[in-house]
Amino acid sequence: MDRGGGSCYGGVCVYINDLCCRAYSIKTRICDDPNVEILGMTLRPFYSPREFGCILLFAVYVPPKGPGRAAQAARTIADCVHELQLQYPEAPAVVLGDLNQCFVDTVLPGFEQYVQDTTRKNNILDKCYVNIENAYVARVGPPISTSDHNVACITPVSKSKLKRGKPVKKVVRTWTNESKEQLKACLDLTDWDTFSCGSLDEITTVTNDYINFCVELVVPTKEIKIYPNNKSYVTKDIQEIIHERKTAFINKDFGALKLAEKKLKNRIRQAKSAHRQRLEDTFNSNNHKKTWDTMKSMTGMSSPSKPILTENEGALSNDLTTFFARFESLDNSSKCTEILKAVIPAPSDRITITEEDVRRVFRCTNTGKANGPDECSAFLLKNFASELAPVWQPIFQISVDTHTIPLSWKTSYIKPLPKIRCPKEHKDYRPIALTSVIMKSLERILLQYLVSLTKEKLDPCQFAYKKGCGTEDAVATLVHLITKHLDQSKDNYARVLFLDFSSAFNTIQSDILVSKMVQLELNPYLIHWYACFLTNRVQRVKVNRTLSSALTTNVGAPQGCVSSAVLFTLYTDSCRTEECLSEGRSKGPDQYILKYSDDSFNFSFK
Repeated sequence: MDRGGGSCYGGVCVYINDLCCRAYSIKTRICDDPNVEILGMTLRPFYSPREFGCILLFAVYVPPKGPGRAAQAARTIADCVHELQLQYPEAPAVVLGDLNQCFVDTVLPGFEQYVQDTTRKNNILDKCYVNIENAYVARVGPPISTSDHNVACITPVSKSKLKRGKPVKKVVRTWTNESKEQLKACLDLTDWDTFSCGSLDEITTVTNDYINFCVELVVPTKEIKIYPNNKSYVTKDIQEIIHERKTAFINKDFGALKLAEKKLKNRIRQAKSAHRQRLEDTFNSNNHKKTWDTMKSMTGMSSPSKPILTENEGALSNDLTTFFARFESLDNSSKCTEILKAVIPAPSDRITITEEDVRRVFRCTNTGKANGPDECSAFLLKNFASELAPVWQPIFQISVDTHTIPLSWKTSYIKPLPKIRCPKEHKDYRPIALTSVIMKSLERILLQYLVSLTKEKLDPCQFAYKKGCGTEDAVATLVHLITKHLDQSKDNYARVLFLDFSSAFNTIQSDILVSKMVQLELNPYLIHWYACFLTNRVQRVKVNRTLSSALTTNVGAPQGCVSSAVLFTLYTDSCRTEECLSEGRSKGPDQYILKYSDDSFNFSFK
């Protein structure tokens, strides 16, 4: 790339050894700026650390035009670097070239300049900035041919991400047998009748706060370090042997050191063998989910989600809150209230929730789920189901009888998960709601009633969220119907249209859903309860550790709740295949609509 215009200086070029890298792409090209020339590109070497998908390289030339021009050139360089870093946040960035008196470390914090020896007379004009600390070693040699600049040889110092990463400190609770017994005794000796006064919101809040207080009082905490190179097979006894080996080395006890190394080698071999056996057992048990979870744990795939890169977390969280509630113009909650006036629950329709129902649901709670805004953990419900079932059963019953849901249960933290690798717009985030684990338990109980009442009435061509029915059934039915039609005649053909609803769960209107539930003649208690579930929900978006301001919404069902998916199938149930009539007799339809959650396959025969 040359400056042109008859100038006697300038021009930037990059030579790439094809034995090391053949995959490259030019992303930025600036040659008409009088202050700077930039050639930005991405490189994918054959051999590079696994965590680096590519390398960002910026070849730069800054002409000697004075300090004012140098400052402007630094800002231009920073803009180019930031633009590519947004697309490739994990890639290392290298800025090198003849920068003269331009210093970019003021506009690119976190970049280190490696060339420390003079490259032209007594000045350091040729520089190399990298956003990784201690990544390179720079050596300056004599100039080539008639050049008046010395050669700067930049040699990388390979250091894996595991070694560069610092351990993360985390405070966890120590659930020993003694602490569990103490907490059980604390819960058993509590007079829960003293919390039964007041409104449902007050009862729920006081009960939950007291349980959390008991946990904090009884269960001790400790601070642990999570190292980036932790292996799942490294148990506590292996760590003790490693510490024993380290102590022997410090004390220069070579006999004990040799014994500890042999002991450690044998113990690691046994741990890996047990690790492999656990994977084989899960595979032989035909439990695909557990097998996949075990594989992710063994390979380190089950790592925590990466933080969202943004300059202002508060502004982004508030913008996402408004974006996720952009369908509030469809709010017809007043119309929903009018429909509910005609739905009068009778005493015979009352749904009874027993302690055994609550205890069974608590024991089936997935402890891997995140806590909701009320900070009640799934681990607590699962391990203390017998003690907590009598506590929450009356509250669940009151909620169903009065068709009300406590505000803490209807409050959710929205966690935006990127749909693509480098999200650029708000629509590139998927809103996953973190709700109360206790609320999810009540949803599971009521969902059993909802499914039992609707399984015979729903569209048989809906293949999602049905027991014993999945994607294989939907694909097999689609292929069977098309093949059967094409085999009837050579002139037959089929037209297929694949549809996917955009923001499906977020567009559910409570009045339409309630009217459909009334048409299906569902239990009035369920209709009133789910109407309350969909209206006056409070949500806040959480970007990394920053929470947005609260917003109340009446449209949509939160993604991540137990009932949302089934409610959407009820919402779209009327979109189904219709029978055709010919000479008073019914025949097979000429058009089919197969549905799987928010995806549909519409095809017609000719």
